[in-house]
Amino acid sequence: MERSSSVDALATSFGEGDTYGGYLRTTNTGTGDHYGVVGLGYNDDSSPSFGVYGHAENSGDYSAPAYGGYFSATSGSSQGGCAAVFAAGTSPTWAGFFSVKVYVSESEHIEGSLNVVGSKNEAVKIDN
Repeated sequence: MERSSSVDALATSFGEGDTYGGYLRTTNTGTGDHYGVVGLGYNDDSSPSFGVYGHAENSGDYSAPAYGGYFSATSGSSQGGCAAVFAAGTSPTWAGFFSVKVYVSESEHIEGSLNVVGSKNEAVKIDN
């Protein structure tokens, strides 16, 4: 498969500490939304299009996890919410699609209807 890229970066770590292939940030002044990275994917054939693609691999001798995407958010405002991931889609689609199991380590909040598809053994009883 041939690939084309407008930016290509490689960061190699030979010691301790974090390594970044790219580090982009915005200022915290001014009005309007501030984006550190914007990814847009356009296509005019039947292949899928991805705005952002992330892949991680831990091939060393260590048992550390690998994350294709890692997100964190902090808000100093008590006026609005704070979410590490915000997803929206246009109908008839989903804001998120997972082709593997999903693990939630804390509580979850679902506002709206919940549709569980699968056998009764796969469903979890929810007391309201």
